[in-house]
Amino acid sequence: MLLGGSPASAAPATACVISDPRLDELSGLAATPTGYVGLNDGKFGTSVLRLFVLDRACNVTRVITDRGFDPLDPEDLARTADGTLWVADIGDNNRERATVAIDRLPPGTSHGTTYRLTYPDGAHDAEALLIQPDGRAVIVTKALSGVAAIFVSTRPLTGPPATLPLRAAGSVSLSATSTAGGPDVGSLASLLVTGAALAPSGRQVVLRTYTDAYEWDVRGGDVAAALTAGPPRRIALPGEPQGESISFTADGTAYLTVSEGLGQPIRRWTPAPRPLPPMPSAAARARSDATKSSGLSPLMIGGAAGLGMALLLAGLVGAVRGRARRRQPHGAGRRSRGRRSYARRLPRP
Repeated sequence: MLLGGSPASAAPATACVISDPRLDELSGLAATPTGYVGLNDGKFGTSVLRLFVLDRACNVTRVITDRGFDPLDPEDLARTADGTLWVADIGDNNRERATVAIDRLPPGTSHGTTYRLTYPDGAHDAEALLIQPDGRAVIVTKALSGVAAIFVSTRPLTGPPATLPLRAAGSVSLSATSTAGGPDVGSLASLLVTGAALAPSGRQVVLRTYTDAYEWDVRGGDVAAALTAGPPRRIALPGEPQGESISFTADGTAYLTVSEGLGQPIRRWTPAPRPLPPMPSAAARARSDATKSSGLSPLMIGGAAGLGMALLLAGLVGAVRGRARRRQPHGAGRRSRGRRSYARRLPRP
């Protein structure tokens, strides 16, 4: 299923503006009851992890330095209900890493526990991390085709450092939108997943691209199942030149986003309204009545139609993949160790 359609309208409010020169490449953002925590994108030669604690006015009040963690390409940041911070060192534009890493920092500490993770099917580039209520990590990949793969750790990230396998848990297919923003790569900006967040209640999950946000409801704490269960609610996030961060507010009532670059605002967005379930049409009710009277199952009656729809959707996905390959800029997918992805090296709008 390709996700797109008309977005809900939402006028953002500016929470504050990033002005500290150390925060020029924010790729991860997490809201706290007193402000925010920010993570810069990976920078080659950085030997330690630094997280920046900000107040509600975007002033840096503290820097958390984990000297025991040497990140290669950190891309996302999550905060769970107990205050634990989770740093996603999962960027891999060349798709050459044998393992990716997540660093877990409990509140009140600057020394985290590092977990190495392995994909079941080879390396992937990713920028979106979610931590389920049960402590399992969910990684959503960044794919030029718009088909973002979902991977879940085979056990919770608890206990001493370890290397853990990931399992494949489906995918999310995005269609191109006309929302303005992102690097100068045309409609590809609306296909690339650059961040993710889970509501404090654990009942909503959101993915973002450079241009749009997509929200699903979560049941039973299974985030991966929510992402593959049905169509999301979409909000257009226009005007962010390099938007890679998203977080729910501490009370879960809104999203927060911010773009890379100095002078960028942290924006507050109202989540998309939850649509009411559609009423069945008269024709649908007539078909249902006919099914009941004939004794045939809906599966038997709808089998041919379902096959036709599957073929149609497969064709649409193929078209998106083909368009992505044609539009891919020269040199896409190449970078030095720990440096920025191809999209970040293109001229900004």
